[in-house]
Amino acid sequence: MNEKAPIPSFDQELRRETFATVWSGEALGSVVIPGPQREPFAPAIEEAVQRVRAHARPQALWRRGALSWRAGRLTVERAPGEEISLETRGMPEAFRGRDAAIFLALTLGPLEDVGRDGAHEEDLLGQYVLSRVATWLLEHIRHEAWERVRTALKVRGEGLGSSVAPGEEDTWPLEGQRALASLLDLESMGVALNERNVLDPLLSCTAAAAVVPLNEEICCYDGEAGSGCWRCALGAHCVWRSVGSPEGIQGVRG
Repeated sequence: MNEKAPIPSFDQELRRETFATVWSGEALGSVVIPGPQREPFAPAIEEAVQRVRAHARPQALWRRGALSWRAGRLTVERAPGEEISLETRGMPEAFRGRDAAIFLALTLGPLEDVGRDGAHEEDLLGQYVLSRVATWLLEHIRHEAWERVRTALKVRGEGLGSSVAPGEEDTWPLEGQRALASLLDLESMGVALNERNVLDPLLSCTAAAAVVPLNEEICCYDGEAGSGCWRCALGAHCVWRSVGSPEGIQGVRG
């Protein structure tokens, strides 16, 4: 009988990672302001890239959790014998039929406060470009984090379904952030929830993806080019992108 590889340590406990912020400013600028429109923004983009490099402190927390459906509630095991509600309204499609998920949180740190003091109206462009640069970096780090999770899962013949986050759909409202704050100990990386269940610092995010058999990783593309790609955990492993099908999806994800 073939035995499965040992369960990676993050199956039982919280795992913490940090990320480098070394990337091409030229490539980043093309993402922020594409095409010929970029030139007038070049000085603001360069300043924003330097500020992000100097002040961003990207880090992530993730863990695996067993899912259960009890008395109309979707729960996750926080510790042996201890389950907490994910505060869903019904069963999110991303978790349907699955018994485990990876829960992830990311932050760049309080980057949105950089340069805010004393900002003047004429610096609105700089603040806007800084926001675009930082948001792009957060998305880049999110994909890298999922890649690290996938590498650990692959040794067990497992993969990831499409990711979902509290507030993205009716079945998992923003109140679900409370469960993730508890499950992932967000305070330990300097992230808190305000009274409206919004993450602080703002340049932070949470997400979850069901654990699936490796041969069941699926595409969340639904007919409009890139419509589901931004939140997908498949990343560079998307076979639909690599073969250019469905039409229009090739090259959408980076």
